[in-house]
Amino acid sequence: MTTVGVKETTEPVARLILLGASNLRLGISTLLRSALARFTGPLEVYVAHGFGRSYGWKSSIPWRSLPGILPCGLWDDVRKRPSLPTFALVTDVGNDLLYGAEAQQIVDWVTECIARLEQFNARIVVTELPIESILATSNVRFQIFRTIFFPPSRLTLSKARDLAQRINEGVIEVANRHGCQRLTMPGAWYGIDPIHIRHRYRPVAWQAVVDRWREPNALHEKSVFSSKNRYLLNTARPQERCLLGRHQCCAQPSIVLSDGSQVAVY
Repeated sequence: MTTVGVKETTEPVARLILLGASNLRLGISTLLRSALARFTGPLEVYVAHGFGRSYGWKSSIPWRSLPGILPCGLWDDVRKRPSLPTFALVTDVGNDLLYGAEAQQIVDWVTECIARLEQFNARIVVTELPIESILATSNVRFQIFRTIFFPPSRLTLSKARDLAQRINEGVIEVANRHGCQRLTMPGAWYGIDPIHIRHRYRPVAWQAVVDRWREPNALHEKSVFSSKNRYLLNTARPQERCLLGRHQCCAQPSIVLSDGSQVAVY
């Protein structure tokens, strides 16, 4: 049902650019459900996410590889599109330290992402690293986490804590310098797994992101996010990936949600 006085449109009214890794992959449906309630029409959504995703390097998990966020095709595709009010998220910073990247290299990658987003006049939200959770992690929990998610890594917990704090300080400095909104990630949002937001707190976390975009509620009634939308988002094929040793390409946007929002995945 559309609120009286709000003009229906099939044209996108705003653009979202969402950059992240596993937390974004796990929470994309929750985030978009919150975001769609803030606008009077469909959105144009560009997402670069994925388990183990790197900001700068090609990253791999068993059976699947993805290009880094910076070299992926998202940026060129957005540049080809007409201008729209743009809202951006930079999250899940820190995976790269488990791939052996230096702290300054990771901060530099984040800085370049923010600089590119500024070219689109985006309102940018940057999430900090979950420092409280990382500092509270025991060595046993860290070893289990590292073995499951990053088996080639030999990073120690003490080194991970040091690097995470240095990266976080750099991310905060860059976000402040560029006038981005920042979101601190409370330790209570995490459990045994020190970097993945617990399911029960995902609505709170992603609503906090949407709130920091400072887009006033556009008189939309509470949106209904269908199970079909969730299925489409969970099964969307990215523009480029290597799966089971086979290079695959998919034209973008690859899915259309029930309200007409188009989602391109990279």
